[in-house]
Amino acid sequence: MNEEFNPYAAPQSETLTAPSTDDSSLPLAGRWRRVGASFIDSLIIMPVVMPLQFYFGTFQREMERQAAGGSMFNFNPENILWSAFGFVFIVAINWVFLLKGQTIGKKAVKIRIDSISGGACDRSTIILKRMLPMQIICLIPGINFIFIIVDCLMIFRLDKRTLHDLIAGTRVVDLRSQITA
Repeated sequence: MNEEFNPYAAPQSETLTAPSTDDSSLPLAGRWRRVGASFIDSLIIMPVVMPLQFYFGTFQREMERQAAGGSMFNFNPENILWSAFGFVFIVAINWVFLLKGQTIGKKAVKIRIDSISGGACDRSTIILKRMLPMQIICLIPGINFIFIIVDCLMIFRLDKRTLHDLIAGTRVVDLRSQITA
């Protein structure tokens, strides 16, 4: 078509297209939804790990160590074993959910871990770049408490990305606005 510019012509619009499948426009998940998801995930792991720690005498040994003057900030090799067990357990029970960038808690509150460029984050990135560094850093005495506090407080940034989001190159999005066909 040979169209000439006409300043007096009625405005024209683009033709309608199918809705975009790009998830980069999803809104960021709210802070309380993220806390709720974390709480649900904790409620799932605690009833398994804590009774096992009690059964194997972990609590008793820790109380005796502290009663003898040991500091809770000292490195304890037993913590590595329990941390590894907890990590494997959390990954195992969320294995299927991690395919879609979620944990059980995140699925329950309808949020998802996305890559910073959009779309659900792949399982290996979540496990190796988001979960594993958190587990390792939380084993280092003294640094662990500072890291956890800084990580939690970073949720108040404008982009709502925590320290573990920055490490992994992820963001958490709200799926409630996502249109399902």
